[in-house]
Amino acid sequence: MDNTRISDEGFGSGIISLDAYRKSLGRSKATLWRYRKNGWLRTTNCLGKLYLTREAIADFESKILSGELAKAPHGCAAQQQPTSTAALSTVPTSGDYE
Repeated sequence: MDNTRISDEGFGSGIISLDAYRKSLGRSKATLWRYRKNGWLRTTNCLGKLYLTREAIADFESKILSGELAKAPHGCAAQQQPTSTAALSTVPTSGDYE
């Protein structure tokens, strides 16, 4: 994800629509729904439309930058990553193929 923030244009009131924020991130509606479901992104409902405050966006971005939302790889990606330096020493050298 890009580390740029939303510009202050159109954000003078301190709120922005969830859809506008989603478009600025380049994420799908389902992704932002999941962020909201997991409690990572706090929204405000006004007349049936969802909005974000500057504070909610700042909190979300601080969680991202601190690594709070990071997950360990799973599936094939986890199997491909060595878990320790001992695993690196078991890689065969060119002499082991003879």
